[in-house]
Amino acid sequence: MRVAFASRDLTRVDVPFGWAPSIVVYDVGAEGSRLARTHLFEPGDPGEPGSVARRLAAVSDCDLLYAAAVEEEAAASLSRAGIRLVRTSGPEAIDALLGRLADAPGAPGPGWPRRVPGW
Repeated sequence: MRVAFASRDLTRVDVPFGWAPSIVVYDVGAEGSRLARTHLFEPGDPGEPGSVARRLAAVSDCDLLYAAAVEEEAAASLSRAGIRLVRTSGPEAIDALLGRLADAPGAPGPGWPRRVPGW
């Protein structure tokens, strides 16, 4: 399973998806998690035309996206692409979220990730 995290500092989910200066992508499986890639966006990019499209392209192969918030249009695009969205209630450490994914019942077996905490 591939999981994306919207982040300001590459260590926490602490920003809305459309305004994320970075998106960190991990591969998560029975053997644990590993960093797959990091996307960095230009400082003036958030809110500019095409900025959400660039972020959507960055997560197009992901199964889950964690973000502090997601704009309605982006949420609809994520849903159409089959990407599950998990909104965090405040800043959360990516390491802690990866640990919760690994601890989810049956991870990553049948029915997972529907049992992911916060879904």
